[in-house]
Amino acid sequence: MNQKKTKEAYVLFGGICSGKTTLADRLESFEGTEVISTDRLSYEKDVSARLGVHMDSREERESRIRNSSARYLVLDEMVKENSLHSLMSRGYVITAVYLNIPDSLRESRFRERLERKRKALIRLSEILGFDVALYDRPERRKLWRDRSFYDRISQEGRAEFDALIKTLYHSGSQTLDDRKPDPLGFEGIDFIVELGGRDDLRKIDLQDIMIKKIPCKRYKNSRVERSVKLCIWDIGNVLYRYSLKPLADLTIERSKTPERFDIARKKFSFDSYMRGSINFSEFCKNYCEAFDVDHAASIERDIGDALRKGIGRPCDLCREMILSLRNCGVESAILSNALEVLKDEGNYHDLFAKNLMFYSFDIGCLKPEQDAYLHVLSAVGVEPEDALFIDDKPENVIAAIELGVAGICFSAATLKEELIRHLGNSFPPA
Repeated sequence: MNQKKTKEAYVLFGGICSGKTTLADRLESFEGTEVISTDRLSYEKDVSARLGVHMDSREERESRIRNSSARYLVLDEMVKENSLHSLMSRGYVITAVYLNIPDSLRESRFRERLERKRKALIRLSEILGFDVALYDRPERRKLWRDRSFYDRISQEGRAEFDALIKTLYHSGSQTLDDRKPDPLGFEGIDFIVELGGRDDLRKIDLQDIMIKKIPCKRYKNSRVERSVKLCIWDIGNVLYRYSLKPLADLTIERSKTPERFDIARKKFSFDSYMRGSINFSEFCKNYCEAFDVDHAASIERDIGDALRKGIGRPCDLCREMILSLRNCGVESAILSNALEVLKDEGNYHDLFAKNLMFYSFDIGCLKPEQDAYLHVLSAVGVEPEDALFIDDKPENVIAAIELGVAGICFSAATLKEELIRHLGNSFPPA
């Protein structure tokens, strides 16, 4: 396994009026993110010329990539030939964010863009005292670069003037064409995220992007055929609802200092027991000590009963989807950070072959550790790009995706739609 890369680049694809600028602005609000945009660099190039500083947009782009200390770099569709090589050479994990939206939506957005530009030009004309709409775009850019022209603007009007021309630059192209670069045509892309017209780009966060990543090879295969061979499922809050409330109720009832329950809960960890490092009796002793409960054989029985009572309703949709996957020729497996006392509980065992049920206490590692996923892939003999992982915790899904496994963050409301996204419209079979 190669050493994990520490920097990530998100390159936005989609063509004119696909929403790239909106998404870039949204992602820039997250800590550790820097945006490098064609439109922004054009603006900076012309403003610099006004100050007598001449810059080359492409060279400046490369310089910013080279010198960036940001954890996440967002590039607003600078996707010309060889444009990703600088990212590749600097060890970035490259994700193409493909804004694959309907042409009708692009056209609607383009009309809105033209209206914004029209209003900006009207207001600029009011500030300057002449109709700037009579000048074509290259002529206007000459004006914006001209220091002597800028100096003739009143001091009180300069701030608004700068804001307006910035709006014009950041609005992008004056024309709408059919250019929609396909991310599969570019070398060096590791993952692809496809967003459609229903996604509200103003609400998407960086984690939303991360959990939608599909390995590039897997995405490419999906255009030709379904290549998923193995679907790996979590158990708790996926195959069935689970709650620690019965255990909490028991603990508060038996504790000699119940007022300290919340503090103790934040400090206590189930990891040693889930990892298989200690047995159930040792776990109960540690638990009783942490929560100031008298330890005895009877409390071990009660703790076990409370943990079993935490199992809630099974997810009928998951059962339906697992059976549909089986009909599609896709095997299903379990990978769970599990409590051994619950191994035989829950209504799911008939859905999985015994050799495809992997519990943390058996394999000695926990999600999101890489070894947990690698153990399953190795045992089943499946390559990462041929596997799909479903879990309710985003950090576990992201860890799988970083290994090249496609991931779904579980939600009953979107599970079927997500499976179709990964397997194609023929899933589930009629």
